[in-house]
Amino acid sequence: MDNYKMISELFSIYLKDTEEYAPQEMMKDEELTKEIASMVREDKQLEFDRAISDFSYLIEKRGFIAGFKVAHRLMSEVMKK
Repeated sequence: MDNYKMISELFSIYLKDTEEYAPQEMMKDEELTKEIASMVREDKQLEFDRAISDFSYLIEKRGFIAGFKVAHRLMSEVMKK
């Protein structure tokens, strides 16, 4: 298994164990949904919501992978000494 696939698998496992990220983030999501409803035609709202959700997922995944890489480098340094 290559490193990217392994990190992707770990990210998927991480997501399964989190019911919600944080209450304050969930509140922002609800606010965003209301904003979309007020600014976008009803027939396009679901499309916008999906696009924003997909984008948010990618940002979360990038952050997880970046953090995992930093943690791996730190552990590698610690194990060398």
